[in-house]
Amino acid sequence: MNRARACRFAVACVLAGGCSAEGPPAQRTELEGEQVARVDDEVVTRDVVASIARAQDVTPREALDRATFDALVAREARARGVDARLRRRLNGALAQVLVDDLAKAARAEGPPTDEEVADLTARRWMEVARPEAVVLVHAVVLVPPDADAATSERALATAKKIRTAVEASVALARETAAPDNMPKRGLPPPADPVRDDFVRRAKAVAPDDPGVIAEPLWPIGSDGRAVKHDGREPYDPAFVKSGFELRNRGDLTEPVRSSFGYHVILLLDRLPGAMLSADERRKLFERDVVYERTGRRIEALLGELRTSTRVEDKDPSVEGLLQQVVVAP
Repeated sequence: MNRARACRFAVACVLAGGCSAEGPPAQRTELEGEQVARVDDEVVTRDVVASIARAQDVTPREALDRATFDALVAREARARGVDARLRRRLNGALAQVLVDDLAKAARAEGPPTDEEVADLTARRWMEVARPEAVVLVHAVVLVPPDADAATSERALATAKKIRTAVEASVALARETAAPDNMPKRGLPPPADPVRDDFVRRAKAVAPDDPGVIAEPLWPIGSDGRAVKHDGREPYDPAFVKSGFELRNRGDLTEPVRSSFGYHVILLLDRLPGAMLSADERRKLFERDVVYERTGRRIEALLGELRTSTRVEDKDPSVEGLLQQVVVAP
């Protein structure tokens, strides 16, 4: 017996429960027809032995040893759960093929439709339809639009004092570079010493007057609305117009009248827009559209399968299947 055969024989003995005479005698069964060996319910036929002998260039006896060895190892693997793991891998591979077929069908629907482009544009406007924006800090002396002349004059006088007080912030702005003011989802605006200096100086003019407010603002787009991820509230048109007239960091307005009162506005930064054409957005969204179409197909298929198939574990996860989508260009 050569070394390889001896090794296989030893392993087979271990897997079969040992080769000593102390164990119970094996139950012998009659082999039928082309059968030359049986390991539990698995049968080794003469054709199997012949194919192994030809493929591996060994004698029929060695081929039978190898077939028996493989059957014994497979039996032990199943006992240890390896067979179940193999089935899971096979199921995963089949699921991948199915998802690929669904993705292929989604691609076959054609390029993104106008409706799909519009929907994704609304969700990803920051990336593809973001207007040019200004980053401002301001102080406002509140006064109603219908206030009498005396009230308006007092508010304007306070605004002029604020402008004088914040002129030092202008010099600081000229000396310091702006931080990265592009809005980040879930994050507040970045720190800016100029902004903080302006607010501090403006508030000091009338610290006990609730009608005087000094505050930084989210970037404001040329369309008059806030440029941020969680809502685009509109701003007063007169205020927006005055802010966009400022060109460089540190530029400061004279008191500006809006529907809220008199503002003093300092420019902290200007942000470029990102306005893609409809064709550019259609091309950019191709992968996302295929992904979402595939997701809808998966959801529909799972809905059908859940009604026709008994599932005793958790329902398949749509997100889990979507992770397998390969969107080929």
